[in-house]
Amino acid sequence: DVYNWSYEPFVFKEYIEMYGTDTYSADDDYTTIIVRGNVIANFLNYPLLPPALRDTINDEISKVLCSRIEPNFIALYTGLEQYVQAHTKNS
Repeated sequence: DVYNWSYEPFVFKEYIEMYGTDTYSADDDYTTIIVRGNVIANFLNYPLLPPALRDTINDEISKVLCSRIEPNFIALYTGLEQYVQAHTKNS
């Protein structure tokens, strides 16, 4: 199964876009979850940013956001795995 997701940040909503897919596949004993996503920062029209920085800042902001988001996905699915293991009769 494939599920699409998107996230709207609390700040800079008009400058940052985040979206992706979660893919789930199961066999007899395991479920595999693959999370893919995109973080797109577009500050070319941000009025408070000096024009000289606008071309380079987008990549840096995207990198910082990705570095902050990835641990959250890992923690979410690690917690899910622990929950399932704790509530499975055959554990």
